[in-house]
Amino acid sequence: MVNLLRKIFIKNYQNVGDDHVRTAHGSLAAWFGIVSNLILVGLKLFAAFYLYYQSNWTVLSIALIADAANNFVDMASSIITLIGFKVASKKPDQEHPFGHQRAEYIAALIVALLILVVGVELLRESITKVAEQIPVDYSLTTVIILGVAVLLKLLQSYVNFGIGKCISSLVLRATAIDSLLDAIATTLVLLAALFAISPLGWNFLDGWVGIFLSLFILYEGAMVAKDALSPLLGERNDPDLEEKIKKIAFSHKEILGIHDLIIHSYGATRNYVSFHAEVDESQSLLSAHNLIDEIEKEIKHELRVEVLIHIDPVAIGDEEFEAFKEKVVQLARNVDQNATIHDFRIIQKDDYRTLSFDVLLPYEDEGKEKAIAESVIHHFKEIDPKFHFDIDFDHPF
Repeated sequence: MVNLLRKIFIKNYQNVGDDHVRTAHGSLAAWFGIVSNLILVGLKLFAAFYLYYQSNWTVLSIALIADAANNFVDMASSIITLIGFKVASKKPDQEHPFGHQRAEYIAALIVALLILVVGVELLRESITKVAEQIPVDYSLTTVIILGVAVLLKLLQSYVNFGIGKCISSLVLRATAIDSLLDAIATTLVLLAALFAISPLGWNFLDGWVGIFLSLFILYEGAMVAKDALSPLLGERNDPDLEEKIKKIAFSHKEILGIHDLIIHSYGATRNYVSFHAEVDESQSLLSAHNLIDEIEKEIKHELRVEVLIHIDPVAIGDEEFEAFKEKVVQLARNVDQNATIHDFRIIQKDDYRTLSFDVLLPYEDEGKEKAIAESVIHHFKEIDPKFHFDIDFDHPF
């Protein structure tokens, strides 16, 4: 169904790397959400006020109102998502040279704030209803409406997940999960209605379901806020993209190693990459430059990212160099088996030599820097007291 919608409403729908095509996907998902959520709000408000009418305008179902309010927030979310995709599709300009795609995350954050406000208000109303012990008598009409609502929410989740997967959209994937959880929440209201019209006559569950839905809405809002803030603050490298970059680089036999690979993401299709590439120091500067230039062009063409590569010359066939480096690796791993060494150099100056290298440590192993440095310095000072050391510690991106 998702591919059918894409074929009907999106021109060149398979070219998801194109900003215009991506925006069209986002707009399709947003309009689907606006229309379907509007239908859900109407159905649930009709059911709520139908019960209100049946009770001679005395009892209003807080669970139905809470569920309708949740769908109204979802509709507002779809509208904000639509605006977010429109802003994100703007081309880079003088003030924003990295584009505007982070507008999607800002849109998601606004949605999260709306969800939290609605959740707090509904929680207050639900607690009041439980405290006053107000019963609600549901009807068969309500049960049918709620059943349709559950099916429509499941369809929303399916469409949003499908489109979100096609364009790697955090916002749409979050919306898909939101719709799935909403289907579960509406199922709870449906169960409360079934218990009310059953021979058990349990018509006291409405307020309790309202409390649960309110807490559910608050949790949902907190999760959406977390997902929106994380990319704005800066996340770790995308493992899949990182692996593709390494595969292209290592397809050139002249590349001996890669380190300090950083992916700066300004949106789903706005990635800026930099890394250090190790090459044989005997290779001419012109030859190394041409190699790096070729790799940069390949990565940009195949992965649609901007890339900058720094050349690191490495001594090949130097027995002392290899022995010293191997010993440094061994000493570092004696302290932390996850430690890795890069940018290893032996710098000769006047009558002393400097061992210069970087140690890469996982974040969870912070605190071992001093022990690694002391181990290396102690060992090589015994070999030559004139050794100097330039040791830097960093963490994976």
